[in-house]
Amino acid sequence: MGNSDALIEIIILAVVAGFLILRLRSVLGKRHGHERQRYEEGDQQTKNKGEEEEKNITPFPSRIDAEPPSSNGEISKVHSLDPNFSEEEFLGGAREAFRMILAAYAGSDRETLRALSNDEVYQELDNAISKRDELGESLDATLIGIQSASINAVETVGSTARITVRFESEQTNVTRNSEGQPIDGVPNQVETIIDLWTFERDLSNSDPNWHLIDTEPGE
Repeated sequence: MGNSDALIEIIILAVVAGFLILRLRSVLGKRHGHERQRYEEGDQQTKNKGEEEEKNITPFPSRIDAEPPSSNGEISKVHSLDPNFSEEEFLGGAREAFRMILAAYAGSDRETLRALSNDEVYQELDNAISKRDELGESLDATLIGIQSASINAVETVGSTARITVRFESEQTNVTRNSEGQPIDGVPNQVETIIDLWTFERDLSNSDPNWHLIDTEPGE
């Protein structure tokens, strides 16, 4: 009798366990529409949109005059000019500059832009901010995160090094009119954006800071 009761109890427990497993699988296996898309899927969907929607919608002034990618051997020239140069440290600084410049541009922080960019880039940003102010517009921009930052090209001219970094980031960008109404961009819509930013530094100079000298949309 005891063995029979134990067997019945084991069967009941097995049924209950099986039911719980099925319930967990039904919940964990569902997509509720709030999960972040895989980057590969997002990129493919963006490509399929073609001319209907440009991938890079950041309202950040850009110039399309970057030099073509240099050979990897150029990085050795940077090391020879500055033995303390570290790609890892450089990219860490480039990430921080990317965050600061985007935030400064959205917030009309000219002082930060002046410190991090050369005369030409600063003038372009300053003009864009002035135009925005004249129209009574504001930029609501948020950098969700930087998915990747990698060295795309390196060029050395004398003691000066120019390094182009490819940034892939997620951002929201909405331009609003004087009444606060969106006139460009979609509120809360996260976009995957690729940028190519070129930084320059005279390696013979004791100043360790790199300055932004060029921006352009990437692929």
